[in-house]
Amino acid sequence: MSNPGISIIICCFNSAARLPDTLKHISLQEGFDVSFWEVIVVDNSSTDNTMEVAAQCWQGLNRPQIKFTITEERTPGKSYALKKGISTAAYDYVLICDDDNWLHPDYIAAAYAIINNDPTIGVLGGCGIFQPELPCRKEIESHQIAYVNGPQTWAESDHWVYGAGSICRRAALLQFFKTGWEQIAAGRRSSKMVCGEDVELCFMYYLNGYRIVSAPCLLFKHFVPVKRQNLEYILDLIYRQSYSFILLSGYRKLISRDETLLSTTLKNALMSSLKSILVTGIRNWNQRLFGRKALTFEQQAAMKAYRGTFFGILENKNKILRHFQALSTIHLTASAALQNGPAANQ
Repeated sequence: MSNPGISIIICCFNSAARLPDTLKHISLQEGFDVSFWEVIVVDNSSTDNTMEVAAQCWQGLNRPQIKFTITEERTPGKSYALKKGISTAAYDYVLICDDDNWLHPDYIAAAYAIINNDPTIGVLGGCGIFQPELPCRKEIESHQIAYVNGPQTWAESDHWVYGAGSICRRAALLQFFKTGWEQIAAGRRSSKMVCGEDVELCFMYYLNGYRIVSAPCLLFKHFVPVKRQNLEYILDLIYRQSYSFILLSGYRKLISRDETLLSTTLKNALMSSLKSILVTGIRNWNQRLFGRKALTFEQQAAMKAYRGTFFGILENKNKILRHFQALSTIHLTASAALQNGPAANQ
């Protein structure tokens, strides 16, 4: 049953320090009837006082006319917290707002106007603006793209947008869950940054006939604390992105209609990444020992990417193959059930 409006979902893990500013910006939304949107905070096994801060902060913002819900998901992983939020949501569209996203005042009004007027859109992405905690560390000034920054020009061609600030059709998500779909990329678990759940979500929409698009007019600031403003953080992120990229091999095979056996694809990627690790490792070792030159950021990033791919396959090969086998059937079942879903990519 249709219920026009937007449910804003904030998945939290130890978010007490970040939530106040995020909720403040949400409370400043304008141009959209307060009767047609709500805010849902999902606490994902936090060890701080996230829920207490959320309740106190929202009360202090004095927006009682906007429905505000705090719920809890004990299973670690952002995808589990998001699923809890979606099941709690009341409206047709869900907006994924991370705990460090500061939405522009017209965000939900503009987002609703775009997605509600185009039934071919499954997921709509926004445009993040790097907002560092001051003083900003100079070493990361040339790497702002790593922090969800700028227009997502790849959205339609690559069929994904980042989860931060994205808007999805709730009915389709509920149908995916009903058919037994489970994400292989569970998302960040406490300090472990196993990412990719947002890309996986987009791929599932695309496989079921929807477009994935981005609107540069949907602006939000991505607040980055000082402790994340360093090259070590970015290098670790590169490793985790490469690791997670491999987890989604089954989706990419279905999207590209690649007839190569997935097991063969994974084996070839494993051997190729191992070769790159060995060759690059020897070259880097020689450079440091004989050339007495420190490795550049680009050299370190390349090694992190190779290692992420290698260990992603080594640790998850059987899991990826089992998930692909289930996915091959589930996405067809979901497509058949979504009778009103467009077949934009068929």
